[in-house]
Amino acid sequence: MGARGGTPRGAVATAAPDSTGEESATSIAGDQFFERGMAACLAEYQTLVSEMKWLREEAAQYQRLSVTLFVGLVPLLSLLASNSPDMLIPTLLAAPFPFAVLGYLFFRQHEEVYVIAAYIHEEVRPQIRRLADLPAIWGWEEFKDTRFVSGRRSVLGLLNSGKMVLVMRILLFLLPAVLSTVAAAAVVVARNPSALLEKYGWAVGGMAIAAFIFDVLLVGALVGFLWAQGDFATRVLAMGSSDSNSAR
Repeated sequence: MGARGGTPRGAVATAAPDSTGEESATSIAGDQFFERGMAACLAEYQTLVSEMKWLREEAAQYQRLSVTLFVGLVPLLSLLASNSPDMLIPTLLAAPFPFAVLGYLFFRQHEEVYVIAAYIHEEVRPQIRRLADLPAIWGWEEFKDTRFVSGRRSVLGLLNSGKMVLVMRILLFLLPAVLSTVAAAAVVVARNPSALLEKYGWAVGGMAIAAFIFDVLLVGALVGFLWAQGDFATRVLAMGSSDSNSAR
């Protein structure tokens, strides 16, 4: 037998719970959760930023291609007017199509950029704020809005709005298309439509009229579409905000 008042032989001594150890383990687990969550959010953010950069570069390529086509179109039209006048009207009627397509692709690239920005604003940023417990972190959008709110009420503010900036950039595509369509009509009027019909016949004349109507409808549809859908800051960002708030 063991000593009186001691631990009986064969019995196992149990220590009192160590609250300090439990708190330390909980703290370590919390730190690991924070690090994993923050690393995942920042990795997703970097991926999204890379995607936005690629989209902007693609849009810039569409702009450069449009400028190159326009710069090459001017001497081509001058050459055709001097050496091959019969090809002048068909070239003018064909010119608006590539410019309109490039303009639409440019618009789509910028829309994708705003969609990604809306996702960062509505999903990634709140998660990082919750993980870091810093409600004011990544407050660039709010800061910018407070700085621009007074300027938007003036004429210069309207010119600096997202829709107007996009429209002015789209003019790099729309202006050549509109000028080509107007120039085609001007050449037809200058050469006398009746004389052209007698020379080329109604079949060619009908195709030219159809091409002209197509150009007018194409440019008009693109202008209307851009004006209706071009305010990304209101349409995409506000839409993401409402959907995100309703889901929470």
